[in-house]
Amino acid sequence: MIKISKQKKNKYLLIIGAICLIFGLSVSYTLIRAQTKIIETKAKDVNISEFNPSEAKNNLTTNVNKLKANYFKNQNYEWQSEIIKADFAFDALGASWNKDDQSKIDIYVRFSKNNKNWEDWQKYGDEWDADEGKEDKPQATDDSLQVADLLFSKDANYYQYKVVFVDKKQDSFLENIKFTYIQPGESNNKFSLLNYLGIKRAQAVNSPRVISRAEWGANPAYMTWAPEYVRPNKIIIHHTASGNNPPDPAAVMRSIYYYHAVSLGWGDIGYNYLFDQYGNMYEGRAGGNMVVGAHAYGQNYGSVGLSVIGNFVNTDITSSALTSLID
Repeated sequence: MIKISKQKKNKYLLIIGAICLIFGLSVSYTLIRAQTKIIETKAKDVNISEFNPSEAKNNLTTNVNKLKANYFKNQNYEWQSEIIKADFAFDALGASWNKDDQSKIDIYVRFSKNNKNWEDWQKYGDEWDADEGKEDKPQATDDSLQVADLLFSKDANYYQYKVVFVDKKQDSFLENIKFTYIQPGESNNKFSLLNYLGIKRAQAVNSPRVISRAEWGANPAYMTWAPEYVRPNKIIIHHTASGNNPPDPAAVMRSIYYYHAVSLGWGDIGYNYLFDQYGNMYEGRAGGNMVVGAHAYGQNYGSVGLSVIGNFVNTDITSSALTSLID
């Protein structure tokens, strides 16, 4: 048995301690940088005020500034646009449009990376409409203006939309479509201690993991709505109507944030808190507890808006997300 003197033993302990300290500081520095680095979000608006003939299911022979249902009665009251190429690859696409206030019109979108292989059509949801959001914005009071939640793909370069006049009213019309495509950037999650240990964040603790705005990459430059405070007396639960089980929920957060704050002009994300499929809770609207959000027109003052990331019209939320909501 080799005997080590007390002096050498203390020396070894000091060396081990120094190594542990350096490792700990390195990990902390890496995590702090990951949590505070601003991730660039790219976005572009495409305003369509004139509709063009195309090779798709179209039935237009000339450019028009208004799509009327009676143009398409011979093709089941449907119209498809030409294919639109984006200036850069994007993950999310928002839309707004004007229509007559008496009819139901659905808009579908599909995505492609290469203009050869196309994803299935996705429909902008019916449940959002212009009666949600911030009270002082025109979409809250204009019955003809429809505002849709984001639809998601991954690194799409092309998109195409189609319009369906659902109730087939001859005098139905649609005009002035605005699309916003968004590239939220890749989340800076190359290293985290929990991921290194193979533990999902929400599973590592007994209570929901609250992910701050800095952690999910909220760019403070987009936040132009100063916090207002009213004591809440109710909770309103939504879903984001986006894709389920996204591989990068933080990127979804950045897309929604940009869309609400910049594209829709609210100045911040509308929901107070959001939840992903793992049960993680994301800080939404800036300002902390009792801050007024923009999630339910006429009910924003005096409520807390919670939203689960995904579309749950035809499927249930995950048990982890449900547990976090209850907690």
